[in-house]
Amino acid sequence: MKNKIILLTGASGFLGSSIAKKIIANEAKLIVLVRTKSNLNRLMNLKDNLEIVNIDTISISEIFKKYKIDLVINAATSYGKKGESIEEIVNANYLFPLSLLLNSIDTGVKEFINIGTSLQPFVNEYSFTKHQFLEWLIFHKNKIKIKNVILEYFYGPEDDSWKFVTMLFEKFKSNEPYIDFTSGEQKRNFIYIADVVNALIKIIDSSCNKDQINYYHIKSSEIITIKELVYLCKKISKNSVTELNFGVVNNRIDEIKDAANDVMNLISLQNWYPQTKLIEGLEITWKYINEKKN
Repeated sequence: MKNKIILLTGASGFLGSSIAKKIIANEAKLIVLVRTKSNLNRLMNLKDNLEIVNIDTISISEIFKKYKIDLVINAATSYGKKGESIEEIVNANYLFPLSLLLNSIDTGVKEFINIGTSLQPFVNEYSFTKHQFLEWLIFHKNKIKIKNVILEYFYGPEDDSWKFVTMLFEKFKSNEPYIDFTSGEQKRNFIYIADVVNALIKIIDSSCNKDQINYYHIKSSEIITIKELVYLCKKISKNSVTELNFGVVNNRIDEIKDAANDVMNLISLQNWYPQTKLIEGLEITWKYINEKKN
């Protein structure tokens, strides 16, 4: 990775900023794409070691002409959890990365890494648009080296407050009188952010098969139901006040009951395995949230 020119999207987010820190530590030249409205707080400590490009002031094609990019990492995502319109979700998860892909092919970028989703296509607009873009990656697989990374539910300190683990701990910290849930019987795989980033660095450095999508599934070895996770977080936070109401919220249509299975053509990562057990990662996350000033 050293001395490569890497273009990263989504760098202002939790995952993207975590990837940026690791890339900089590995001495690659990093260019991050942001918008005028992007919150750059997570990048403030990194700004002297990367180049920030505002795509509201320069076109995607101009960016690819200006820099001789070796690798594109698409970590930009709209989950639709912040009141985004359908058009905004489609643009963030489908049209914007498609423009990145086509410009990568046109300018001879060697490799394209996409952060995908473990959700099935029809769960929500987020998963549907992510799978739409995956179809374009498959269509162009013989024109550029492509790695598609399937992530399970990652968490950790500094994650967004609407994310499930963070939301739980913040509600337990504030002694919310009650929280409503679905049945909670869904089985999920939660993986600590540091393990995700270390896996991504391995993926960046790994060889890439030509003319096919190279799939990677980043997950921990621990499977837990939502209900078990909630009770575990409650125990870690030592909350004795909040009432947990399971079965009040309807499960999502087409929601998977079990954590995602490995996909076809999965490529194993050599010399990588999760370092952080679930209980350890949750305790670290709780400590950060509990000590954070409101």
